[in-house]
Amino acid sequence: MGLTRDLFTSFWKVVTKDLFQGEDCVVPDLPLHRRKKEAWKFVCLGRILSHTVAMTMTVPSTLARSVLVKLASDTEVDDECLLTDFLLFVTLREKELLTKAMSDFSSLTKEEYSRLQNFYIAHGFHTLPKGTEILDQILAIAHQDLVKKPGSLVSKMREGIPPSHVAAFWKRLSADDIAHVLEAQRPTPEKVVNVIMSSIGDMTDDQERTLYFLKEFVAGLDFDTLTDFLLFVTGSVHQPDKIKVTFTTLIGMERRPISHTCFNHLEVPTTYGSIKEFKREFVSVLASPEAFKFSEL
Repeated sequence: MGLTRDLFTSFWKVVTKDLFQGEDCVVPDLPLHRRKKEAWKFVCLGRILSHTVAMTMTVPSTLARSVLVKLASDTEVDDECLLTDFLLFVTLREKELLTKAMSDFSSLTKEEYSRLQNFYIAHGFHTLPKGTEILDQILAIAHQDLVKKPGSLVSKMREGIPPSHVAAFWKRLSADDIAHVLEAQRPTPEKVVNVIMSSIGDMTDDQERTLYFLKEFVAGLDFDTLTDFLLFVTGSVHQPDKIKVTFTTLIGMERRPISHTCFNHLEVPTTYGSIKEFKREFVSVLASPEAFKFSEL
């Protein structure tokens, strides 16, 4: 299963960069000059997406919930879903601006109001921001960017989903089901720390200290590094049920964490003198492309 998860995770990571747009939430996208020649790719993506679900029991975690709703039933996307997706779709700085505008429009500075105007213009929304209409205005932009613009490509993806998969899975999904799935599989440092465990009954002091180092390291990770950690350990970027930790006494050039993605199993050396040393070495491992290559099958 680890190899299968890693295969699909790597695939979606690559195609997301080329065929989707967005920050922490993405929707299908092709520049106009590529649409005629490359729209067929989204039929293939629909088929691959459905096989991803069937074989790994997960969906790509950055795929917009609004896209999944349209794939499942082609029903209207509700405002809550649109707004949640859109605040993940835009940059963090844009999210902070939009959130402030919606919560306390009158507190916007002149510079922030100017930025909000520029945001509207950049998204093809040619009207002035108004406090009494701000939510409706942002929802209109969200609908344009998340539903209308990618609509034809989402339809192509629906074409690619095998009819048997539609009957067995997709047509049974409600919008609430999709929200629950995405929330359950989205990792956070706290959720990951809670599933890190050792199967050793009576650990030595060195083992106790190393497990503490590992949990503290994971607890402080940003989202991108957290998903790199999960990919290294489990072959997937989704929240795992558990991560089993055992220990080695490797030293010198041989010292390194060793993962077994088929079993969500991580071997960690107990020979680190400090948490600073532990973090430095683990960050170096996660930054190396070699760490994500299978060394044995």
